[in-house]
Amino acid sequence: MIFFIVIFVILLLDNISINTTLTRPLRSPSYGFPLTARDAVFSLSNNKTFWPSASVGIIYDKNAAGTASAQSHLIGHRDEITAAAQSPSNLNIIATGSSQLTRKHDYPMTIVWDTQREQELGRFQSSNLKRQVDALAFDTSGQYVFAAGAGDKHYIVCYSLTDGGEIAAVSSGASRVLAMDYDASTRSLMVGGVKSLQSIPFSNGQFGKPTRLSSETTISVKSSGSTTYCGAANGTISAYTKGQKSSSSKAHKGGIYSIAVNGRSVATGGKDGTVTMWTSDGRGSLSKVRTVTLDVPAAAKGLSFDTQNNLIVGSKAGRVVSLASSGSWHEDVLVSSHFDGETWGLAMHPFDNQCVTTGDDNSKNIQT
Repeated sequence: MIFFIVIFVILLLDNISINTTLTRPLRSPSYGFPLTARDAVFSLSNNKTFWPSASVGIIYDKNAAGTASAQSHLIGHRDEITAAAQSPSNLNIIATGSSQLTRKHDYPMTIVWDTQREQELGRFQSSNLKRQVDALAFDTSGQYVFAAGAGDKHYIVCYSLTDGGEIAAVSSGASRVLAMDYDASTRSLMVGGVKSLQSIPFSNGQFGKPTRLSSETTISVKSSGSTTYCGAANGTISAYTKGQKSSSSKAHKGGIYSIAVNGRSVATGGKDGTVTMWTSDGRGSLSKVRTVTLDVPAAAKGLSFDTQNNLIVGSKAGRVVSLASSGSWHEDVLVSSHFDGETWGLAMHPFDNQCVTTGDDNSKNIQT
């Protein structure tokens, strides 16, 4: 009898731990930047930055760098965060989507967060989405959240923060969705995927019929004003102004994993380990300003301009850095971690709050 009581208590506690959302600092900082998610670094207010790490959302306060309060954590997902998006109407509102690979009769989770208050605004699941959330986007009002799944039919669903649930769904066809953003000038969702770029109308809570714009594999999409910038797997960035292609430029050797826009300043992050800065003429045409090679060259998988116009970069090397816009483009490292395989070695400092780790990536990291 006691055995069954113990098992019941363990299961109960396990269920509580799974379904309880924590929005408080962990006992220690979280190190790492995801290899799977693209365009998942966002500058918040008050000099703070968001990025995911495993199943945790990290809020990093640069003003408190080096202290125990430098990070706070959004804990609600049970599996790895695979996609994220930022609301254009309130930059402190972030949506995160995760995988769901182990539990039958369950569906990938999307959570919308208020990062300023460090609390959930809503969590959503849809039977139309399978395996994981591949991409997320908000509309310009911030009322609607779009989530693309990895199922065979590649559904995109729309969740309403006002209604608290799914209100519409559409299949993007045979192409897996890799990135998307909402274009307010055409009231449509620009959807990039494998050998595909599509425009899907959305208004009054309903999707229209998808229109194919390109057969190039498109892996990053960013809308600003009447222009949407699309990064291709071949390293080309194209601009679509009010739904029409207005320019195309070679940007990187290899795919463009991330795009950031701040007024007429545009930045692209490539598989080649470089970040290219551009100036837009406001009509979709881009002029290259300069290209910066990261100190640890690796694919730049996330970009975001902060309030000082510095560029926050998350890379496949497990690093998040801030590139100074003063002209030197000096790297200020926010977080650095292992990025390949497993972490094998761990040694604690005998006096200070430091440790050193080693891993399959043949590197040694000192963490505080």
